[in-house]
Amino acid sequence: MGWDVLRALVPLVLREFREESKFDVEKFVRKYGIERDLLLRLSRRYSDFLLLENNFLIVKDKVSLILRLLSESFSPEELLRYLSWSEFEEYTERVLEKLGFNVVKKVTFSSQGKRFEIDLVAIRGGTAFVIECKYWKRLRGRGASLAKSAKRHLERVEAFKNLAFKILGPYVHEDTLRIYPLLVSFYESDLGFVEGVPIVPISKLVAFMKRFYLYDHVIATITVKRCRLHNG
Repeated sequence: MGWDVLRALVPLVLREFREESKFDVEKFVRKYGIERDLLLRLSRRYSDFLLLENNFLIVKDKVSLILRLLSESFSPEELLRYLSWSEFEEYTERVLEKLGFNVVKKVTFSSQGKRFEIDLVAIRGGTAFVIECKYWKRLRGRGASLAKSAKRHLERVEAFKNLAFKILGPYVHEDTLRIYPLLVSFYESDLGFVEGVPIVPISKLVAFMKRFYLYDHVIATITVKRCRLHNG
C-alpha cells in the first residue's frame, strides 16, 4: 500500500485531533476498520509532529503538521476545518510570517477612553494589516453580524492609526504607513467585502495576501505619516 492509502488516512487522524492532542489507537482502528500498521507508518513519516506511544497517537504540533501537509499534496479546504480556535489564530500568524510579514499578537490599547484589542497586526515594509480572526463556522444568516463586525473593526483601525508608529515600533522604518483592515474567517466561502473590510476565508488567505493590491480600490485604507520633531 502506497501514499494514496496514507493520504486517505490523514483527514481521519486530524478529525480525532480536533478536540484532543491524542487518541486511543485501538479504538481508532475499530472505528474506521483500518490496519494498525498504517498509523505506525503515518507516525514514522511525520515523526517530527506525531508520536505513537503506549497505544496512543499523539500530535506534538498540529499547526506545524498541517503546514507540512499543505506543502505536499493537500489543499487548505481539506485540512483547515480541523483547526481549533487557538490553532486557527496561530495558523493565521504562521502563514503571514511565511509570507514575509512581521506579526504582532494581541495588541491592546486605549483611545478616547475606550479599550481596544486587535488579534494580529501584520507588517511588511510600509504596509500593515489590522486583523480580526473570526471562528465562524457558517455565514448563512450572518449578514447583520458581518456588517456589525466590519463596522467595529473599522473603529479599531481608526483608533489604532493614531498609535500605529508607537505600537509597531521597530517593525516600521518608513515614514508613511498604509493600514488595511482584514477579517479572516474560519468559514469556507468566497472572498467578500463589507463596509470596505475584506472578509477572507482562511483557506484563501495566502492567495489574497499575495494579490491584495488588486483590491486596493475597494478596501478601506488609512494612510498615516510619522511625526518628526525638527529643531529650529
